[in-house]
Amino acid sequence: MPVIDGYKVLYILLHSLYTIFENIWRTLLFIYQNCIRVINPESTVDDADQLKKRLSRLTKKPQHLTIIIGVEEYSLVDLANLVYWCLGLNIPYVSFYDYKDNLKKHEEKLQQIVESKKLENINIIWHTHAEQRHKNGFLGPKIHVKVLTSADGKQSIVNVTKKLALNKEKDISKEKISELLLRQYEFPDPEMAIICGKKLNIYNYPPWQLRLTEFFKVNKVNNITFPVFVEKLEKYSKCEQRVGK
Repeated sequence: MPVIDGYKVLYILLHSLYTIFENIWRTLLFIYQNCIRVINPESTVDDADQLKKRLSRLTKKPQHLTIIIGVEEYSLVDLANLVYWCLGLNIPYVSFYDYKDNLKKHEEKLQQIVESKKLENINIIWHTHAEQRHKNGFLGPKIHVKVLTSADGKQSIVNVTKKLALNKEKDISKEKISELLLRQYEFPDPEMAIICGKKLNIYNYPPWQLRLTEFFKVNKVNNITFPVFVEKLEKYSKCEQRVGK
């Protein structure tokens, strides 16, 4: 009897795990299949099929996409769409850098818009407060989102300088400073940046984060429709990044 009970427990455990992973898979599939239809509702079936084919041919996607917003106006809904496009295409990190720092004032509203579209088992981790970004135990698809300001780069330098002074570092090298700056930033370096503005300008974005970044430009945030987003990903996919060359 104890052996039979053991098998029952094992069966229940395996069945529960299967159910959890099946639900995760269905959620991922749902996001992918509806990404084009929901966010780009004006597309025809043929357009959607063509976009799916183009996406399937991508040889690489960025782990971290950063959106650099210049002086142009933008809609929070457009930014929310970008979060969900990244989520649906398995881009785990997305950041928004607003040169005028207005987005930071409206970050809570952006969160509300994004959360209002959220499906069950989807985890959107906002790097606004420490308790949010260090929370563990997420199940299902997830994405990390961060809003940057022009002050973040300056503050990072101040924090690193204080740390070096407190630790009384004797061997201060460029590599050591870069390492400490990266820790301050929390996200991996962005491999891809979309600059939203009439000029190709990084608008005082922290330069040490952009060593390996491929840049693409649109005039305004609202110019980034889903087909345009796919087009930029295709161009990124074809880029050959040569580290240290």
